[in-house]
Order: sequence, then structure tokens, then C-alpha cells
Amino acid sequence: ISRSEYRANLWMVLITFSVLMVVMLGSGTADFLFMRLRPFCLSEQSLGYVVIAKCGAFALYAIVLAPIAKKLGVSDRTLVVLGILFFIASKILSAVAMNTVFLFIAAATGMPMVVVAAVCRSMMSKMVDAAYQGTLFSVVASLEAMSSAVGSVVYNNCFEAFSHYSSLPLVKQPAGYMYFVTAAMLVPCPFVLCYVQYRQQKRRGYTKLPGTGDVQQQIFEEED
Repeated sequence: ISRSEYRANLWMVLITFSVLMVVMLGSGTADFLFMRLRPFCLSEQSLGYVVIAKCGAFALYAIVLAPIAKKLGVSDRTLVVLGILFFIASKILSAVAMNTVFLFIAAATGMPMVVVAAVCRSMMSKMVDAAYQGTLFSVVASLEAMSSAVGSVVYNNCFEAFSHYSSLPLVKQPAGYMYFVTAAMLVPCPFVLCYVQYRQQKRRGYTKLPGTGDVQQQIFEEED
């Protein structure tokens, strides 16, 4: 694979990873604010139950379901795409939620998203020579730190903007429209990752991560 194609693939994955981090890290505070509004009006105790439901669902998927999927031969790309799609569905359910039960269903629906960040890091590490692994992880850590700050600004502003409306179509709580913004941000991500995978497979520059622990060597040929 040529140097320019290699860099383009890596940049596309890095940008996609940044968008995912903005959504995952930035939406936490807005989620709690949303659940305190009508028609939910959740108490602090009820918010704790929602957090427990999310953590339980995430742990179930990360510890049990994801390893089973890997043993069945499910590729990393498939895990990432499924995680993003389920997370989009989770946010849409949150947006149109009519009662607290919807919020718990939405929390459980988004559980495949828990492995997306880790799998994206693995994909990027396979795209970089061992000598540059430290540089890559430094860049990824910086992106995560910036994504948290950017995400907080984006979601707090979205929450404030939509909460000023008395009513909006499709939702019981107008602030839920911020989750439609989330879905719109995430929709391009699976397509970008699939496109990168297609480019790499076409050029024999990337193979899926092994599910049985064997090491596969990738070859990058510079075409100067």
C-alpha cells in the first residue's frame, strides 16, 4: 500500500474515533440532565438504577457476549459497526422515550458500544509499525482528552438550546432532540470504517484481528 493511502486510511480511522469519543465522553452529563426533566423526573436513586443497568449491560457484553462473538469468527469491523448501530438505536429510543421504562431499554440497547473504542484502538495499532506505536497511543490519548472537553461543550449547548422549546414533534421532552444530533453524528462512522476496511483488504494491507491469539503479519509497501 502506498504511503498516501496508508496515511489516508489512518486519518479516516482517527477522525472516526474522535467522533465516537466526543459522543461517548461528552453525552454523560447531558444524559443525567435529560432524565431529570419531565416526563421522567428521576430522583437521584432512580438515576443510580439507570447507571447500574448501563454498567451491568456493558459488563455482560464485554465479558461474555463479545468474546463469544470473537470465538464464532465475528470480525472486528463487524463488532464496531454493530456497536455503533446499536448505540444509534439506543439514542433514538432515548429521544422518543415516553416513560422511565424506555430509558432502561435504551440503556440496555446501547451495550455493544462498550467495545467500540477498544476495537478501534486495536485496528489503529495494526495499521502502524511497531516503532510508531508509542506515537500513535500518545495521539489517541490526546484525542480522548480533547474529545471529552469538546463533547461537554457540544452536548451542554444542545441540551440548553432544545430545552427552551415547549414542544417538538416526535418527542415528549424537547431536549431529546440532542439525541437525534448524536445519531446524525454517528451515521457516517460505520460507512467510513467499512470503506477503510475495503481499501485495506483490496491492497492486502490489513487483515482482521485474529480471534484465537495467532499473530498475523501485515505488509506495507511504499511506492515512491
